[in-house]
Amino acid sequence: MQRRLLVFALTAHLVSSCAEVGPGSTGRPEPSLEGSWHLVSGTTDAGPLRLLPGHEVTLEVTGERASGRSACNIYSGDVLVDGDRVRFRALGSTEMACEPAVMVLEQHFLTALSGVDSADLRNEQLRLTGRRVTLKFQRQRPVRTAGLALVYRAP
Repeated sequence: MQRRLLVFALTAHLVSSCAEVGPGSTGRPEPSLEGSWHLVSGTTDAGPLRLLPGHEVTLEVTGERASGRSACNIYSGDVLVDGDRVRFRALGSTEMACEPAVMVLEQHFLTALSGVDSADLRNEQLRLTGRRVTLKFQRQRPVRTAGLALVYRAP
């Protein structure tokens, strides 16, 4: 009797841990985009993205919201995830102006991000792809502030 209960419990656990497959789903588990990411490389139909020192490109995902820095401005929008299928929609951004090279990077990045249709997550690296688009991100680790002290010395 105990053996049957053990087998039943193990079977129930295995079945409950499998990914759900629904209409339109690929049957693969959804990659967790949650968290903070920084762009390490990218290519678009215009060619490779030329990352510029001091003009970081980031992605922050919280639930169904995405935001980040797009080299010059701050952007935000919706992110929809279904299996390994990913779409960024309703992207908007602030409208500051930067040097021409920074603005080109920003325009190409935002165009690429809106063209993404799938995601792959391996070893803390996120790869977003679409038709003639590949964006590679590295997960950003939170800065540890415990134990830090702010010291102010009057001049």
